[in-house]
Amino acid sequence: MAIKSGNDNYNQKRPTINFAPVKAESEQIVKKDEKENTKKQQMYPTTTQQTINNDFSLQEELNEIISSVERSGEINNLKRPFEAPILVTALIDIGRGNWQRFTRHFDQYLNYLTNILFRIQNNIIIYCDNSVYEYLKIIQISLSELPFYKYRKEIEEIMNWEQKNWREEWDEQMKTHPETLYPDYDILVNSKPYFLYNATQISQFPKPFEEEQLFVWLDAGYGHGSQSAIPLGIWKPTQINYGQITLIKLPTHGERVERYTIERVYRKHRSVISGGFMAGGEKVIRRFWTFFMKTFLELLDQHFVDDDQTTLLITIQRYNSTFKLLKGNWFDAFKLLPSTN
Repeated sequence: MAIKSGNDNYNQKRPTINFAPVKAESEQIVKKDEKENTKKQQMYPTTTQQTINNDFSLQEELNEIISSVERSGEINNLKRPFEAPILVTALIDIGRGNWQRFTRHFDQYLNYLTNILFRIQNNIIIYCDNSVYEYLKIIQISLSELPFYKYRKEIEEIMNWEQKNWREEWDEQMKTHPETLYPDYDILVNSKPYFLYNATQISQFPKPFEEEQLFVWLDAGYGHGSQSAIPLGIWKPTQINYGQITLIKLPTHGERVERYTIERVYRKHRSVISGGFMAGGEKVIRRFWTFFMKTFLELLDQHFVDDDQTTLLITIQRYNSTFKLLKGNWFDAFKLLPSTN
């Protein structure tokens, strides 16, 4: 059975994959030093949907994978209940295959995403650039359309200054990490809450009348291709609180999240929060995006530029009641939140 574009109907055995772009809405994000005592939020709606009509080899490959599973009878005639979360992910090529270190070629991420599509049968919204729409029928988005891209020059200047003035208290090995070297990397990974929020605005998937839908961010490379990390069939957990953002807290030897100040984690080889999985209802996701955006800009004003893990950590510390933290490792989300099927 073929992978469907966002314009196809949703009553299929295989969940419809909705590929979606984003653009700006009426309100503005204004950096606090750009206008005195003024902070406005910018909420970005969707661009006009553009259907790509060409079929390419990877699309055929993915279709064959899905068809082969259906022929085996493992996921045939699945019904997707309203309670099953809508998954959200993104796959945008930022040239990681050309990095000197931490290299991962784009086709590797495509393979990771294929593993997710092969196994989990929830409805999915995927944000992609033109590196992906050559393989699938999608609607594209570019890095420059993301809210934080407007600060790219400032981010790059901070990174360049740090490379020339590396502090003694910073870990030397962090000097070559992607969050320290590549502005586009930080822009992309810090856009996860935005993708999640935008998905709540553009989703065309059916839901109960006047009830909230559960949305889950999942990194396109989640599980790094491991079949055991991704459940097979429809995933419908009951332990996710619609009113809070559920995240995975990594092992910290019993220390509370509040103890990890920005000084303890910035340019340090230390991870406290996993950004690969985030879940919540539509209303709390809107608040989450607002809080995360505010934290990102305030850190930027203080000349702190880091990946989503650090921004998430500081956001959690400032807006603690918004979050529910589960203790686990990087790819433990589905183990900690098993399906009730």
